[in-house]
Amino acid sequence: MLKKSPEKADGYNYLGRAYYVQGRSGEAIRKYLTALKLKPNYLDAHYNLGNAYAAQGQLDKAIEEYRILLRLNPNLAEAYNSIGNIYFNQGWFDKAIDEYLTAIRLVPDYADAHYNLGLIYHKQGLMRKER
Repeated sequence: MLKKSPEKADGYNYLGRAYYVQGRSGEAIRKYLTALKLKPNYLDAHYNLGNAYAAQGQLDKAIEEYRILLRLNPNLAEAYNSIGNIYFNQGWFDKAIDEYLTAIRLVPDYADAHYNLGLIYHKQGLMRKER
């Protein structure tokens, strides 16, 4: 795809995704950045870049990408869930809860966000938390 259309962002995003799945986050990041140079408002590339940064432990950069994504489309529950996951892993439970609840408000049957929220409540000993 890149040989045929090197000026199109999709090919770089797809190649980045392939690298990411193989555990090659550094190479994935370079491809996502190229995709974003070609198409700055490319939602999938911002999301994928956030995931790659998170995989490398570059959490501030990951959150920045998810926030860019949310400025472009504030209704993406997956981005709120991903930010919540970063906060959860840092032990910032109140912030994580806010992100998960936003994701659930946007997509009421979003199983991952419900599960993640349940993990926090369990960790806090709140086995019967009411919303």
